[in-house]
Amino acid sequence: FPIAGYLMDKYGRKATAIPGFILFIIALCSISFTHNFLGLVFVAIIFGFADGVTAGLLMTTCADLAPIECKSQFISLFRMISNLPVVLTPVIVGFLCSNVTLLSAAIMSAIIGLCGLFWIAFILDEPKKHGQN
Repeated sequence: FPIAGYLMDKYGRKATAIPGFILFIIALCSISFTHNFLGLVFVAIIFGFADGVTAGLLMTTCADLAPIECKSQFISLFRMISNLPVVLTPVIVGFLCSNVTLLSAAIMSAIIGLCGLFWIAFILDEPKKHGQN
């Protein structure tokens, strides 16, 4: 978290999130093409870099968006909603793997990541720095 926080504070949320999401998408697309241990290690390294760059991004964005008058309620509701994919993703990926292929599950995950990338790039605003109007 310290490295990701430093990067977000120094370069901005988007400048940190976009490369991280691109790395996640590359790793997700690459995972089903690994055929040996070395390839799997390489994909795991990409996942590690992506996770390191984006660690804490969701909670930082939540804290940026939370209204001051109800910050704790906003963050608790945000956490409840943002943890829903944690519960649903294994079920969806397991269903895709058992009924189609691992490649389809990886591609579907990459497509969802691409949607998140576009949301961050074109919809999410950078928070204003202290003292800015």
